[in-house]
Amino acid sequence: MLFKWLVFYLVIVLSMASCTQKETVDIKPKIENVNLPTTLVESTFMPNYSTSTGLVEASQTVYIQPQISEIVDKVTVEEGSIVKTGQLLVELNSENIKHEIKAIESNIAGQIDMRNQAINAISLAKYSIDAKEADCELKEKRFKRIDQLHNLNSATDDEYDNALAQLKLAKAVLSQSKSDLEMAQNKLLQSDSAINSLKENLAQAKIKLSYTRILSPINGVVSHKMVNCGDLVSVGKSIIVLENDNYKFVANIPAQNINLIKLKMPVKVALENSDKKFDNLTVDEILPNVDPNSRTFKIKIKLPHLNTGIKSGIYGTVSFLTSSCEKKIMLPIVSVINRGQLSYVYVTHSDGSIEFRLVSLGEKINDKVEIISGLNSGEKVVIGGFDLIKNNVRVNN
Repeated sequence: MLFKWLVFYLVIVLSMASCTQKETVDIKPKIENVNLPTTLVESTFMPNYSTSTGLVEASQTVYIQPQISEIVDKVTVEEGSIVKTGQLLVELNSENIKHEIKAIESNIAGQIDMRNQAINAISLAKYSIDAKEADCELKEKRFKRIDQLHNLNSATDDEYDNALAQLKLAKAVLSQSKSDLEMAQNKLLQSDSAINSLKENLAQAKIKLSYTRILSPINGVVSHKMVNCGDLVSVGKSIIVLENDNYKFVANIPAQNINLIKLKMPVKVALENSDKKFDNLTVDEILPNVDPNSRTFKIKIKLPHLNTGIKSGIYGTVSFLTSSCEKKIMLPIVSVINRGQLSYVYVTHSDGSIEFRLVSLGEKINDKVEIISGLNSGEKVVIGGFDLIKNNVRVNN
């Protein structure tokens, strides 16, 4: 009986095991063939260029600094704005200065009135003095005559005393008139002095008023703007930097190339973070003194006049021909895929497979770029349709 139960149990176990087994199927991914544009990697003779770095410099830089401390009412330019000589850049608040000018002009008018009064007083005093001198002269003649008669006992003491008193009174009145003249003349001098002083103050106030309108002293470009409406500006602190548009690219050339650089030789300049590339420039100036630390010398290249965002301090490179042509691998720039600081291309093989390969880039010439390493002549590189490339894709040869 026990044996039958064991056999029954074994049958059930084997049946269950057979039921749990699954058939495994090997599924291979489907290969997709696509048509992609490719180019054959070839070595061609190209000019051999040397590249050096440098910076854009302006031939003239002007730092705009206010002449007075005041609140900014208006700023008419932004960085990159083209300006002309005499153009308004910044306008400062002028209300206080205008009130000061009005007060000075009012004081001048008051002093002019006082001056006119002094002139009239002088005229009256002079007229009075002339009359008083004539009267005094008559009184003095009469007194002398009475005095002679009095000495001869022909005039009474009362007549003598009366003539003397009239003479003294006439002299006192004349002295007062002269004192009035002197006072009027002093007032005239004081008024003239006050008017001159006020006119100087007025001239200074008008100069201060002119300082509220800050104008461009040159034709050029606003390279830096450090001020906004409502700011309080201070004397001597730069608020705008102007540069004229005569820019030059100043490059540092290795000393070993000093014999290769000639005046007026053709060079190419490319500016960083910009699409500005200049292929037909020439060397305008050579500074042959070699820096003992960097072992470089400087050259200057005049940049064309542009109404775009060129300003001093922009980094760039200059390329110049160093020797005869040599073989180089050049690829269309569109075939290169940049990932951060690294560059790659898609290389196709004879079986249609695609390889994502790291390459090193060299000089860019028009729409092509030099491949320094990573490719060999005879290989093929994909130049478009990158969105079709997947793991299971093959290129139709």
